[in-house]
Amino acid sequence: MAGQHPGGPLRSETPGEDRSGQPSELQDDCWTESGERIVEKAVFDKKRLFDNTHGACNQLYPPHAGLRLVAGGPLSNDVFKCQLKPIDCGDYAVEFTDTEMRRLEAIFDQGVCDWSRPGVHQAVNRTWLSYGPSPVNRYEPGGP
Repeated sequence: MAGQHPGGPLRSETPGEDRSGQPSELQDDCWTESGERIVEKAVFDKKRLFDNTHGACNQLYPPHAGLRLVAGGPLSNDVFKCQLKPIDCGDYAVEFTDTEMRRLEAIFDQGVCDWSRPGVHQAVNRTWLSYGPSPVNRYEPGGP
């Protein structure tokens, strides 16, 4: 039953998968100061954290690289509390001295965020939210 509803398949959480359940008017876009709507695919290059100006929307509204993103977190920024893993020097683009490594282990004695896993108690929503009237989200007087 997962991925099915009366209107067809639901939106996938994985880029490149079937999105035929997505409402046609729901698109990546932005608005200029004069009110012009620009419809273009949202892009974010994690290799260019501090210079993401590809596309008209990114030029108007440059995305900022917050601390979690720089640390490897997801662009969705939807992890409130990350699951932890032991520090692995191979995860970093720099080499640590023994003193630096001991300091890191002292600071992060419980481990560091494992961004490859969902957050603690985080569940994946595999459906589109409903913003229109439907039997499941309509207020009925005297109902539950």
